Amino acid sequence: MENGGLISGNRPVIMVTNDDGIGARGLLALVHVLVSTSRYVVQVCAPDSERSAVRHCTYGHPLVVKRVNIEGATTISVSGTLVDCVSLGISKVLFLSVPDLVHFVVALGRMDLLKEIDFVEAHLERS
Repeated sequence: MENGGLISGNRPVIMVTNDDGIGARGLLALVHVLVSTSRYVVQVCAPDSERSAVRHCTYGHPLVVKRVNIEGATTISVSGTLVDCVSLGISKVLFLSVPDLVHFVVALGRMDLLKEIDFVEAHLERS
């Protein structure tokens, strides 16, 4: 764990993301549970609106990044796709540390998104 995580006694950092948007019920519910345990530092980076059918990075368009208030978490919305959010979230551009774990919230009935999860895992392995 790059941040020291459990080795140094610090709380591990978990970044939560999705493609359903920053206000999606599943994302908000997961963040609430993670924050309520007081075991994790919770970072959220998700699209500013629903982007379920979009599978690639946003090229050629500037991204708008905004702080969002979700109690107990450092939360950012991005005017891009899931891939944009993950790339920015693990790059130290938006957050002070790289997360120990990226958790993608899969909406019920959306298991076709496992390809995107594979992308996230591959990207983390290269970091």
